[in-house]
Amino acid sequence: MTDAMTPTGPVQLPGLDAAFLGLEASRQTGHVGSLAVLDPSGLDVPFDLAHLRALVAERLPRLGHFRRRLKHVPLGLDRPYWVDDVDFDLEYHVRELALAQPGTQEILLDAVARIHERPLDLTRPLWESYVITGLEGGKVAVYTKVHHAMIDGVTGVELFVSLIDLEPGRLPGDPAPFEPQAEPSGLSLLARAALGVTRRPKDAVTLAAAAVRYLPALAFQAQPMLSRLIGRSGAFETAATPLRAPATPFNTRISAQRRIGLARLPLEDLRTIKSAFGVSVNDVVLAVCAGSLRGWLQRHGGATNTPLVTMVPVALAGDRSGAAGNSVTAMFTPLPVHLDDPVQRVLATHSSSRAAKEHGAAIPQELYEGGIQFAPPILLSRAMRTFFDLGVLRRVRTFNTVVSNIPGPDITVYLGGAMVETIYPLSIIVDGMGMNITLQGLGKHLGVGVVGCRRAVPDAQSIADGLLTEIDVLLAAAQAQAKGD
Repeated sequence: MTDAMTPTGPVQLPGLDAAFLGLEASRQTGHVGSLAVLDPSGLDVPFDLAHLRALVAERLPRLGHFRRRLKHVPLGLDRPYWVDDVDFDLEYHVRELALAQPGTQEILLDAVARIHERPLDLTRPLWESYVITGLEGGKVAVYTKVHHAMIDGVTGVELFVSLIDLEPGRLPGDPAPFEPQAEPSGLSLLARAALGVTRRPKDAVTLAAAAVRYLPALAFQAQPMLSRLIGRSGAFETAATPLRAPATPFNTRISAQRRIGLARLPLEDLRTIKSAFGVSVNDVVLAVCAGSLRGWLQRHGGATNTPLVTMVPVALAGDRSGAAGNSVTAMFTPLPVHLDDPVQRVLATHSSSRAAKEHGAAIPQELYEGGIQFAPPILLSRAMRTFFDLGVLRRVRTFNTVVSNIPGPDITVYLGGAMVETIYPLSIIVDGMGMNITLQGLGKHLGVGVVGCRRAVPDAQSIADGLLTEIDVLLAAAQAQAKGD
């Protein structure tokens, strides 16, 4: 039995996916995670390790590369391939963790942070899942981490949808038999690499054309920097350039340890604020992040006299059916931490986001994907290691943080028969960018995961709590405006 999500035969990593392997270093990892908090009260059986393993075993045919590992081309002459893992061991990948009592959120956050900071075994399929028991109120959590070489936000949601059901109490069925294909030899991969060399001239043409198309957007982003150099300001101050991010306490050399913060944002409140001020939900999310980070910087002695620069991942349109991996680009936009008024932060965020979209400020896929694919993998991997070893992001500060908002199902869903209350996404930090905020929708809420370097951001939960405080302030302002109208 083969599902549409399951690839057959060797599948080569696209350039961007292969680049994510270069994130692996002594103090950073390349995987993303999610923490699903479940209410198992409607189940007639325990939601335990055996239950989760049975669920995953049944759904594995739908889960893309979950039974595949990477096979590298000899001498690093081409990008690696996904091949069937003939020694696939489900018991290795699905594990359990019992929390120390009383199972508070603080204990949960510490336990998940320790799992999240540990690297995946790159010789096996690049994922692990943990059933976490002992939470307060009889809840259960499932933490899953998957390497970014396998998924982005959209494909991560697709994998999640493959695991969930729309009705409660449904128990896992029998798994389909798995007959792995023999992996290709090193010689056959070298032959494929030789054929790939013939594509390089075409890749160079595509890369050059993409660079030319992106020049107007680069000029737009450079305007604020040029205006400051000549002592002028004006309309271009709404732009963000990835070359003028200010220094912050979290843009530093990171440690290998992590801190995590979680929040659950009501979508109804975000939509009320959106409608009151004529902006989008994403504008409200960015403004709320700006307000929380402004408070955090003030508490930690950071400067708030200039906007931060955030990288916002942008999913690319197109048919994603049956595809794993990444189809995403990025847009740089300012976070107005320099503004004291929360409403002004919302309006400023709306203005800058609209300006960036109007000028095509998102990086074209052909530009970065073409550049990555054009470079031989052996050179790319060495370049990425050198990039992080030299602390380039600490010295150049291309941006301060990432804020990513991932769409999700707007209905009640069930995992292994248990109701999913919230999904909290947990993403990547790298040397020089020691804090990340990622959101994911589910039902009537956005689950927020704040990941920080344990040394640079020891109180990641305070940033998550600050988001809720900002929403309360903006909601009151929205309601006051409605009464005034």
